[in-house]
Amino acid sequence: MLAGCLDTSPAPEGLPLECAIGPGAAFDRACLLETVSVDEVVLHRPDGGFRRLIREKGNRLVPADGADAIRVLDSGDGDEGERIFLIGDEQYRVPDSALRVTANE
Repeated sequence: MLAGCLDTSPAPEGLPLECAIGPGAAFDRACLLETVSVDEVVLHRPDGGFRRLIREKGNRLVPADGADAIRVLDSGDGDEGERIFLIGDEQYRVPDSALRVTANE
């Protein structure tokens, strides 16, 4: 009888990302970038937690819930530009191409 109440939500779909969760953690491809809409993305952690971000004018991302501030760094790694998002003690390495919004979107 209780089994029907314990249904879980489907896993989010999106772009796998490298992240480092917690102080001193190493980067690992364990997180996910979900694009909810042109104006909203969600960074999913492997523990089920997430960070909901809103895209403001100029493709600037800010926390949707007003929680921890976001610092953005250029990673300087790879052929394609990447950004490292620092939120609290979490780091997310995101390719620039995943953050671009075109006029058609």
